[in-house]
Amino acid sequence: MFDNSPYPTRTESEKEFGRSFLAFLGNVKLFLITICGAVTFTILLVSANAIAMAVRERTREMAILRTLGYSPTEILLLVMGESVLISMMGGVLGLAIGWTLSRGIEEVAAGFGSRA
Repeated sequence: MFDNSPYPTRTESEKEFGRSFLAFLGNVKLFLITICGAVTFTILLVSANAIAMAVRERTREMAILRTLGYSPTEILLLVMGESVLISMMGGVLGLAIGWTLSRGIEEVAAGFGSRA
């Protein structure tokens, strides 16, 4: 009926419409990977700086541990264990916050497009 109309229409499914809408944004996947890589690198630098500052500020404590008979390897393991513990706690907290936010966003965006 619309083949010979001066205003032809193009019919597409809701899923195809969603894909064409995202195509306007460009290569979203590459963009997100680049941002995530930069954020991860920055977090790595900040964490290394925090560990270095903690070691520099605790030289007296480490000297006392050395006086009490701890070896440098044992002190290193204590510092690294503390760093890993703090990192794991931060990672679990970050995952919990991210999971909660993603569930909220999923509920808000449920009306846009169809779920596959």
